[in-house]
Amino acid sequence: MNLLVIGTRGSPLALIQTQSIIDRLKQEYTDLEIKTKIIKTTGDQLCDYEHLEAIQQRGIFTKEIEKKLLEAEIDLAVHSLKDLPVEMPQGLEIAAIPPREDPRDCWVSLHYPHPDGLEPGAIVAVGSPRRANQLLRKRPDLRVVPIRGNVETRLKRLRENKEWMGTILAIAGIKRLGIDLSSFFCTPLGMDWMLAAPGQGALALETRQGDKRTKDLVQFLNDFPSACEVCAERSFLYELGGGCRAAVGAMAKVEGSKLVLYGIWWPEGSLRPKEGKVVGQIQEAKKLGQELAHLLKKL
Repeated sequence: MNLLVIGTRGSPLALIQTQSIIDRLKQEYTDLEIKTKIIKTTGDQLCDYEHLEAIQQRGIFTKEIEKKLLEAEIDLAVHSLKDLPVEMPQGLEIAAIPPREDPRDCWVSLHYPHPDGLEPGAIVAVGSPRRANQLLRKRPDLRVVPIRGNVETRLKRLRENKEWMGTILAIAGIKRLGIDLSSFFCTPLGMDWMLAAPGQGALALETRQGDKRTKDLVQFLNDFPSACEVCAERSFLYELGGGCRAAVGAMAKVEGSKLVLYGIWWPEGSLRPKEGKVVGQIQEAKKLGQELAHLLKKL
């Protein structure tokens, strides 16, 4: 039976991302039957993510999907790579990384085009230690409050809360959802302001090890430069022992045959970050991530 069963979360963004993969597969294999299985994860069950301690767990948006993959209830899982823990479960592997969307974060505000124009004491709603720490590093005079939920929820809360002067979101999610931000200022943040989460903007197509059929089906979707960039970023995160909630930012860029990796890290309990960059051959992506982590640990 020429059937491929794909597992995904049921969020609007997850469904759009999965559909983009289905469309590419159907273009490539006109006789392939594809079914989608929506799987509710721990992260989805936490609703608006008020349970902050639970959010610290790794894999809250992926482990239930990976369980179905290991049990062969699905053949392929489509993940936002930044949600996928850097320690892969035994028996699973990333089979392909499609071309990456813009990995940067952007500043979103109803009133201010950039956070450097905020008044001292202005309140900014951010959803991760990585974003909060980097913002306060540039503007220690600002107040930061937590915000949870998907992109639409965060924008709704920003509209409703008149005390909040802005928030920071991933450009990739906004683009994929096709959200109209014409009533907002939406300004991409340069690396001097904000290094993204490792793997941000990339999708991961996960399969069972040894499932040659599925791996062969999705291989044409793999984008080598994107795969090298996220490999370096995830290697950097892994060596630092961090998860998706760690105060770690990373950005790798392919420049010809070279790979440049920038990283910033707040060790637990530290008020000051450690940061740096390394340059090497594109084929040495994993090694470069390790090298940068070891460099920052010595600072």
